This record gives sequence, structure tokens and C-alpha cells, in this order.
Amino acid sequence: MKICQICKSDKRKAILLYNKKILLKCKNCGVFYWSTEKTENESLENIKIYYDNIPDYYYDKINYSKRNIFFQHIRRTLKILNSGNKKLSLLDIGCSDGFFLELAKNFGFDVNGIEISDKAVLYAKEKRPEIANSIFYGDLKSANFPNEHFDVVTLWDVLDQMCDPNGEIKEVFRMMKRGGILLIRIRNAQIHLFLHRLRRFLQKMILSPATIHYYGFTRKSIIHLLFNNGFRFIKIYNSQLTVDDPYLQSKIGAKILNRLKTIYYYISQILYFISLGRFVISTSLIIYARK
Repeated sequence: MKICQICKSDKRKAILLYNKKILLKCKNCGVFYWSTEKTENESLENIKIYYDNIPDYYYDKINYSKRNIFFQHIRRTLKILNSGNKKLSLLDIGCSDGFFLELAKNFGFDVNGIEISDKAVLYAKEKRPEIANSIFYGDLKSANFPNEHFDVVTLWDVLDQMCDPNGEIKEVFRMMKRGGILLIRIRNAQIHLFLHRLRRFLQKMILSPATIHYYGFTRKSIIHLLFNNGFRFIKIYNSQLTVDDPYLQSKIGAKILNRLKTIYYYISQILYFISLGRFVISTSLIIYARK
């Protein structure tokens, strides 16, 4: 990749070599990205192949692991918008089997989802058929939702896997209502890079301690992406960590892993408050932005 797809700068530096790929960092906006080039269709196809080949129980494990995170931010979103009796519309991009959509609907949202995995959509039809009727099978641009249509748009752990995050965020901005909320959860690339460098030690406890997908976002780079696409009032928080071992990576057991996650999250929160929000060291970030 010759230029950064987030800010279009050609100034970059090599960070590391891994599996015959070079991880680059944009000197302008700070985003990390791999040197291998993929078209949007290739990127979507790779995601489809991965999620179409995971076992059914995997969906349930991931849903359970994120349930408390979902509850926390549904409540926070409702509190921020303070809509009274007005029904709010919500779009979840990369909605998987619709578990989050089901929770949001139970809180009164009018929900829609987008998903590119055949298997996830079929599983949604089996587990929650009413929600499945609200899921568009395909990518965001193909859905072609009207302008200023949604009060809330969510992207749970998907933005860093997209080939063109800049184009996706532009499309999200177009379809959001004025004053609406964009809610994103992504991996904290700065921390995952640190974990990657400690992998020889950490692999005694976890099979794959760090993950940087097609892009790796930091606090600086996600602010750059959102602000340049018109979003304001951007707030970044430490995300709660998932419960148990949803990705089947632990060598030390789910109970011990949960304790370590809890300790690490509380440490990250203490540093966050002491630094007045400048230090965000959880392994994942939560981002709120307003149109």
C-alpha cells in the first residue's frame, strides 16, 4: 500500500516484519496498516470465508462474552439521546447473528443490521427470526439507506477489518441524523503492538496475545478519521474486556483469565482518570461521536 487510506499521506515507517508482511505506521495520522494490498472485494471475501467457517457455538460464546459491554452502551446511548417516548432508529454494521440487535430492540430501538456472512445470517434466522428480517445481507454501500435515516450507528469490532474505513465512515455520516450517535469498538493498536513484542512470554498463557487486522487504530488515528469526515464531540474510553475466553486462546483457563482481565481493566481505568482521559490502555477502545 503506497499511501495511507485514512489521511492520504505517503509518509510512513516500517514497524515490524511478521509472517512475510510489513506493518507500517502513517507518520501523519498514526494509523497502522499492513503492506499487502487488497481490493475491497478481496477484503470482503476474506471476512466472509472466515465467518462462514466458524462453528455455531462460537457465535454464542462471543455473544455471551460481550453481553455486559452491549448492555452498558445501550443504556449510555439512551441516556445521552434522552428521547423520551420517541422511538430511536439503530443500525448495526457487521451485526453477525443479530444478538446485539435483539438486545437493542428489547430496549425500544427500531433496529436494522448489515452482515456479509451467509452463515451468520442463516444462524440469525434460526435463533432470532424476527431480528433476521431486519438484517440486510451485503455490504454497507449496497444497502443504500436514505440520507439522515438513523439516530444511532454501531460498529462492534469491525472497522479495523474493513478495506476502506474512510469510505465506510463517509457513508455512515451520510445516513445518520443530525445529532445522532456513532458508537465504535475497536482494538487498541498501540497496546496490541506492545503485546506482540511480548509474545514470547505471553504465549505461555495465550496462543495469540495480539491482533492487528487490516488496520490498527490508535486514539490519535481514530480521532483523525472521524473528525475529517464531519463528526464532532469525539470521546474515547477504555472498553470493558470480554468475559471468559470467547476466541479459545487461553492456556491458563477462563477463570484465571477473567481475573487477569478484571485487574488489567481496573488499572487502565485508574490511569484514564488520573490522566484526565489522555491514557487509554485497554486492549480495546470505545468511541462515541456525534454528527
